[in-house]
Amino acid sequence: MIERVSIAEIKLLSHDSPFFSPGAMTFFSSRLPKHGWRNGDAVWFYTSEQVSGGERRWTLRHLNARTGKIDTVGEFQQYATAAKARRAVEDAVHNNLG
Repeated sequence: MIERVSIAEIKLLSHDSPFFSPGAMTFFSSRLPKHGWRNGDAVWFYTSEQVSGGERRWTLRHLNARTGKIDTVGEFQQYATAAKARRAVEDAVHNNLG
């Protein structure tokens, strides 16, 4: 069953992963959406990063809810717009690509 999950829930599912640490978030100038999507133990969300003053781009992420492990899906900063990243999340959750 596909369900919407808040970023707060995703952070809890990540078992305090350093992925969400203030240092990492600041270094990459990361921004998070309000929610992601869950299909079973697979959770998808996107992040945006602006590295070294470059342009802001978006990255698709996968979280294994059992292990708390977060992986990049595809390439880091693969998407030029938030809309493209959202479509990638929707495709991943509906096709259970985790």
